[in-house]
Amino acid sequence: MAITVFKFGGASVRDAASVKNVLTLLQKQRFEKLVLIISAMGKTTNALEQLFYAFVEGKNITSFYEQVYSFHFQIISKLFDKTKDEKLYTSLDALFSSLLEKLHQPYDGQFNKWYDQIVHYGELFSSLILYHYLLKQGLNVAFLSALDCIYTDNAFREGNVQWEKTCEAIRHFVLPAFELHDIVISQGFIGQSESGDPITLGREGSDYTAAIFAYALDADSLTIWKDVPGVMNADPKHIPQAVPIPHLSFKETVELAYYGASVIHPKTLKPLQNKKIPLYVRSFIDPSLPGTRIDEHPDEIYLPFYIIKSNQVLMSFFPKDFSFVDESNLSAIFDVLARHHVKIRLMENTALSFSICFDYDPFKLDFILKELSLKFTIKYNHPLELITVRHYQPEMTLEHLIKNRKIYLEQKTRVTWHILVKEV
Repeated sequence: MAITVFKFGGASVRDAASVKNVLTLLQKQRFEKLVLIISAMGKTTNALEQLFYAFVEGKNITSFYEQVYSFHFQIISKLFDKTKDEKLYTSLDALFSSLLEKLHQPYDGQFNKWYDQIVHYGELFSSLILYHYLLKQGLNVAFLSALDCIYTDNAFREGNVQWEKTCEAIRHFVLPAFELHDIVISQGFIGQSESGDPITLGREGSDYTAAIFAYALDADSLTIWKDVPGVMNADPKHIPQAVPIPHLSFKETVELAYYGASVIHPKTLKPLQNKKIPLYVRSFIDPSLPGTRIDEHPDEIYLPFYIIKSNQVLMSFFPKDFSFVDESNLSAIFDVLARHHVKIRLMENTALSFSICFDYDPFKLDFILKELSLKFTIKYNHPLELITVRHYQPEMTLEHLIKNRKIYLEQKTRVTWHILVKEV
């Protein structure tokens, strides 16, 4: 049995027209058995985060909740007839009622756990809608909850996969489903913790989910459908001359993901590389394009890759007694960063300071300040932009990207150049 895995991100199901496009795309693709992994629609995860923050801060949640509710019901109103497709309306209403019920429970201070309790609904909404639409259009599709398949520890917001249990569950549910159906649809980003609660796998974790399914099922390939013609050497919004790269190695793609390239989630590559499953990044806007193939491709000379990450924080730690920043100080810092799932994009240390650059999150920032300000003097700058160039050329200049902005930190290695800047 030849199994293919497709992953569709939020942009590919952001509205009714996009949902129809997924159907058209599937009808034109060749596959024997297909697993579909679906992200939340459009910017739903962001909207659910705002709902969650309002809940945690004790604000009135009504407008935040209604925004998410109306967004999804406006989409289905353009795809379904309420009188004929009552089952979908009833099922979606039940999901929203479940979310509202959670929001009326008292907040007990377990920030990460409650985040997952609320934010995981986005993928359930989108996959339910797409499942019913494909079914209505005559596709032979089965629905599967990732909460029954992806098992992790209790590291909420960054669940660590329990591989043996997860692979066993995926095979247990998917393989029998393929005896009766051609397509199995499930959700990205979400799973079940050891305690039996919903958990997420880290922001943008749907790519990772798709790789987990591909690994468990020994899939022939995984395709991630994006709004770009493949992996490009820059974001066209920043550099109009950006071009797609036809072929990349797993190793090079891991490096790009680590520094913030938004095309692939960093954890996606390892399970694929372990089983030598090729990854394709293709355009749902123009599926006729070949896209990018990522596999055991040998390293070669690449074009320079430009990665630009906005909304960054530069935080510096200074011992209060002017002692050196030694291993014990670094251990204390990294312990807090690890517990709050802070991903360091850049770091630098001197005798009397240690600096890190990471994605801005107001709650994570607050946790760090509270837990480390007794031991360290802490200074930070925000918002900053991190410009990373992989495979830079010695004669290159980045003046066209810096544009007279203030440079806060600059580093160069043999192949990578980082500049952290802020608007003057």
